[in-house]
Amino acid sequence: MSYQEVLNKKRARLSKYTGGALRRKTAAYERAVERFNSENPPTLKSALEVEAAVPVYRITLRDGTSFSVRAMNDREARKMAREELKLPRSLPPGTKVEQTQ
Repeated sequence: MSYQEVLNKKRARLSKYTGGALRRKTAAYERAVERFNSENPPTLKSALEVEAAVPVYRITLRDGTSFSVRAMNDREARKMAREELKLPRSLPPGTKVEQTQ
């Protein structure tokens, strides 16, 4: 299994989490990557560049509250926002979804 396949598999595992759980899992993953970085600098640099390629989307509700999600595109960001808000169909009117990275 190549290094890229391992990264894709980890990203797929993290995609099922949202909100606080996603932040905890991502932070744990980043700590593990940092530990790996101290042991294998050239390989990790490429891993960090790959992880940075997943954009962050800012979801802002009409009342001004906002949160962030990591998704590959706008459609996935909206889906993750619906899951975070526990909405079955669509986001409320006036919700803005903007890519920040």
